[in-house]
Amino acid sequence: MGRKKPEIRIEMKKLTVDLYKSGKSIRKVGDILKISKSTVFSIISKYRKTGSVENKARTGRPAIFTPREQRWFVKEITINPKISAVKLTLEARKRFGKRSYPETASNILRNHDFHARVARKKPFISRVNQKERLKFARCYFK
Repeated sequence: MGRKKPEIRIEMKKLTVDLYKSGKSIRKVGDILKISKSTVFSIISKYRKTGSVENKARTGRPAIFTPREQRWFVKEITINPKISAVKLTLEARKRFGKRSYPETASNILRNHDFHARVARKKPFISRVNQKERLKFARCYFK
């Protein structure tokens, strides 16, 4: 599979078809518009088949959150890794005004390699207790 180039604008496609209809060759149209002849050919063949140069509707449900909003979720979880998906969803509703389910937040985070695991709580050990433990360990180390 080749590299993906940006989609050509509708106006450019219409202009391609108009130039071709006016009698110019595919190669000449490509030279005028500075696009490859294979692209010109695919635009014209699509026009012949469908009678239009409009793009088809995308399949699948559109994402609720934009990539920028998804980055906000990631930032929030890195600041506070123990926040729940429910609380994160409520904050997102306040911030962006978009209703979603906690599962959506989980899916976004999972796509960014956060997999619902939190570091264990470690007990606090005071300085005095650290010294006592070290003394105890050294006593049995010999």
